[in-house]
Amino acid sequence: MNFVQTTIHSDLGIPTTSLTQSQDDFWKELDQKADLVIASKFPRLLVGPYRSPSSTVIQPYNPGLDLDFRYTPFRLYRGIAPPGLTFQGDHSLIFIGMFSNVASTIRLELQCLWAYAYLTNHLKIDRSSVFDETALMSRYSKHRSPYGHGRFFPDVVFDQVPYFDTLLRDLGLPTWRKGNIFKEIFSSYRTVDYKGVVRQWLAKRETGSEKKPLWGTSTV
Repeated sequence: MNFVQTTIHSDLGIPTTSLTQSQDDFWKELDQKADLVIASKFPRLLVGPYRSPSSTVIQPYNPGLDLDFRYTPFRLYRGIAPPGLTFQGDHSLIFIGMFSNVASTIRLELQCLWAYAYLTNHLKIDRSSVFDETALMSRYSKHRSPYGHGRFFPDVVFDQVPYFDTLLRDLGLPTWRKGNIFKEIFSSYRTVDYKGVVRQWLAKRETGSEKKPLWGTSTV
């Protein structure tokens, strides 16, 4: 799909080879800030993967003839919304599916619910942090999955539950959904743990409640 004019590509957060110099400088500065945040929390990620668990030699990456490598990555707020439009308060466009994870059923339900809330202006978004959050997710994905899809779009195969939690927090819904602390600590998250999430959000909208209960529920 070709978006014209190319000057809007930066605000849309789509892959492009047509950034202006000022747009390129803008994202480079944000990327550098994001890398500093990542370095303070997960410094090992910025080094790169070793050739083997017992090696201290960094595995080099050669893009070869990969034409996609010429393009900027997807830079979407929460992996869904165009950052420039979101910053301006324009909630008219979203992208679903520019993602890589192994729990697509859960992810798509949460992303679609988030997208609906976004398109109907039922999300409270801190506009001042939109670009920073977008760059942080893009750079984390790049460093976390450098030889997977991370250099092109969010690759959260090993970080999908924290991403789900982010969407749930935006929606004002509980992230602890097991029912008790022992299950939260000792059992893995499954599709059933997100059962009823749409009804929960609809109920919250009907009551106007912004309170976030600590424990979730899996009842319909």
